[in-house]
Amino acid sequence: MTVGDRIAAGSGVALFVSLFLDWLEELTAWELFAFVDVLLGLLAFTAVVLALARGAGAHPPRWALVQVGVVALTLTLAFLIEGAEQATGIWVCAVAAAGILYGGALVPRPEARPRRPQRSRPRAEERRTRPREERPAGPTDPSQGQHSPAPEAPPNRPPGTGEDPTKGR
Repeated sequence: MTVGDRIAAGSGVALFVSLFLDWLEELTAWELFAFVDVLLGLLAFTAVVLALARGAGAHPPRWALVQVGVVALTLTLAFLIEGAEQATGIWVCAVAAAGILYGGALVPRPEARPRRPQRSRPRAEERRTRPREERPAGPTDPSQGQHSPAPEAPPNRPPGTGEDPTKGR
């Protein structure tokens, strides 16, 4: 387990514990909310599982812990700003959510895969397999700067005869 995984896992546990502390006016998160408390509990559980999975040798995406931290911190800060009498639990939750985000950011990036160099010219096999129309027909005509047409091929002769079949007819 890396340092980032440890921070994220510890912060996930702290976030879950903070749901049982007083948040606003002596109400815990479980008493105060109907859905947000469950969502924060799931985010805390996800942070711990992702960090432990990475420690066990699995390779969950690096960005997953960061996203869990962003969502948890956003939810917590929204209620922290709104509340009139914040208690200890909401502050612990805000610090824990920031810890998940920080721990996820500390997780090392996977090693970069080596990139293949880009080829500027086609391979020899590609040059040989191109259709005849794409290849230059013959020597270029310097006055026009274009390729001159290829000379006509001699007429086909029947096998075994040395004569031109088009002559004498």
